[in-house]
Amino acid sequence: MALFHFHVRHEQGLVQDDEPLDLPDLSAVFAEAIRSAREFIADTTATGPLEFEIAEAGGAVVLKMPIEALAAAGEVLARSGLQPARVASH
Repeated sequence: MALFHFHVRHEQGLVQDDEPLDLPDLSAVFAEAIRSAREFIADTTATGPLEFEIAEAGGAVVLKMPIEALAAAGEVLARSGLQPARVASH
């Protein structure tokens, strides 16, 4: 297991995640990014491009993904009856 921070980049800069998640691998990180993006889009009033910058505890960014694209992927998976964790583990 490793700690991962889900920072959010927007037009004005970077919002740092102060509460890292303990996840087993990058497949789990990707699945969590999809889940978190859907939740984030539902709850935010922010406009403009938004991106997750997912970093390991040491600060190295391991994944950058547009939040809207992740949320859209989650919607497609949900409509097809698949779970992101299952897709990401392949």
